[in-house]
Amino acid sequence: MTLVTESNLLAYLYGFLSVLVTCFIILTSKKWHLKYSSDSNVGPQKIHKDLVPRIGGFSLLAGIVTAILFEIPFAAGFFIGGLPVFLTGITEDISNKIPPLFRLRQVF
Repeated sequence: MTLVTESNLLAYLYGFLSVLVTCFIILTSKKWHLKYSSDSNVGPQKIHKDLVPRIGGFSLLAGIVTAILFEIPFAAGFFIGGLPVFLTGITEDISNKIPPLFRLRQVF
């Protein structure tokens, strides 16, 4: 099975563009996201010097939804399979109250 064909190349392009646009929106509205969903920059695994918005999953979701709209066959499977992980992640990003073990279970 060839993943890139002439018929779905436009869908990949639109999916990529939707990710870029969403990332741009997230970066330009950083102050708002930092107020509601920022992550601490203190700790042994933290590499950022400044606070970072934790809402980047939206750009991935936008790309997958765009691909589904253009009917890339396997994109719907990614969307359905990843939806529990995305919803758990976005809930944890906003609330910071979802235990790591629960998040890990959502992946499997």
